[in-house]
Amino acid sequence: MRLHDSKILPRRIFLRQTGLSLASLSLFAKTGLAKDPEGALGDNHAEIVKAIKALSLPKGTHLTLLHPQGCEANLKPIINAFSANTGIKILLKSADVDIINSTIGLNVITDRDAFDIAIPATFGIPDLVEAGALKDLTLFERKYAAESIHSDMLFSTGDYYKEKFFGYQTDGDAYVMFYNRLYIENPEESKRFEDTHGYALKIPETWDELDAMMAHFHRPKEGLYGGCLYRSIDYTVWEWWIRFHANGSYPLSDNLNPLINNESGIKALEAMIKSSDFQHPSAFTNGLFENWKLYADRKCFANIGWGGTQKFLRSNHSKTEKPFVFGELPGGTLNGVKFTAPFFNWGWNYVVSNFSQNPELAFLFTLYASLPALSASSVSQREGYFDPFRKEHYENPDIIDTYGTDFLKIHKSSMTRAIPDFYMHGYRDYFAALKESINLALKGTLSPQLSLDIAAKKWDDITDEIGRDSQMKQWSFLKSLYPEHIKHALS
Repeated sequence: MRLHDSKILPRRIFLRQTGLSLASLSLFAKTGLAKDPEGALGDNHAEIVKAIKALSLPKGTHLTLLHPQGCEANLKPIINAFSANTGIKILLKSADVDIINSTIGLNVITDRDAFDIAIPATFGIPDLVEAGALKDLTLFERKYAAESIHSDMLFSTGDYYKEKFFGYQTDGDAYVMFYNRLYIENPEESKRFEDTHGYALKIPETWDELDAMMAHFHRPKEGLYGGCLYRSIDYTVWEWWIRFHANGSYPLSDNLNPLINNESGIKALEAMIKSSDFQHPSAFTNGLFENWKLYADRKCFANIGWGGTQKFLRSNHSKTEKPFVFGELPGGTLNGVKFTAPFFNWGWNYVVSNFSQNPELAFLFTLYASLPALSASSVSQREGYFDPFRKEHYENPDIIDTYGTDFLKIHKSSMTRAIPDFYMHGYRDYFAALKESINLALKGTLSPQLSLDIAAKKWDDITDEIGRDSQMKQWSFLKSLYPEHIKHALS
């Protein structure tokens, strides 16, 4: 049974977010929703190959895949297997990671035959849909995909826009906290910290606890720094986003009034300003790889990272050595009860061009690439940057060898309980305004209140320009997909 194209959530998301059983769906029988048949194909790649051959394609048919530079290693095992089993060649085209979404969007007005399949950053899907660049795959997914294909993906909120399906997630980009084991498991440090703060030195559960620990370990004269959390302009917005949610607020009201400049937003920004005093000096200028290199030297106590961070660190340390411990992102406290706020950031999706001459074949490739064994062969590649995203991945020996069991345990938990990114039309405009205001406050140019008031005004203007009714439909859908464990803490 499937609930696509309904006025309520797609079935697999609905069950995961509400915690209901299959039997519980009987409670919703009065909605009058027709039951759709299960997808015709199971988890066996041979069934997809058979379906492709049934399409009676002309000789020489091929597909072009536009991908972000750097993921070639992830694509190679899938493409080789697909071509070997179907006889259909996959031609690769690449674009810079930071401009691939723009490249896909330009396809609408330039070379419409440039590609059949693309891999955009997940946050850009709403804008690409609104631009007319992406094929609605809802009917293909209903026709072909077995329920297990999608239900066993741990995060799929970004696969949908306004309740329609646009492509499979292929990268588990959940944020994870890294801590220097040498210090967090040091008995003398533990006693000093507990004597000062009145609670144990352990994996922090709240941002207040993390900030206290970074302050405790910030000793520049000894060559030790509290953290190297990103403070450069392109990264600060995500830390603020996590802290903001942990303070108990949604970014928008139900009628789309911005809430980013409320008490939760001000408190988050003030805490970031204060904690900046306990970061390594280069945190304010470091890019991605510079941050990883710095943290690999074990000069900093804490860092925010993801799967790519872990693969880099493991390449710089012996696999038998365990220099770091891991934790979910810190959260907040509601009525004296702590809650965590994991976050899914960035990610990549397989999508199909709205102008492909072979959209059904292109969809079947994306389905093929998403199967458990094939996607595992992709994720396990050390040179690529796709991270685990299916339940089966966490039991795969090659993936365990690549990431390590300690990391994967926290990563899986974070994936299953992550708040979504801001999957709205105009994402870049909204976040550009927020990013600029946050960084003006971090530099001391504006007060936290004034900076976020300016951002909130820009958010209102962006919403009005795009269309409030259209935006309200997606926000209502996106808000409903927030994980249950955090919904009770947000207002």
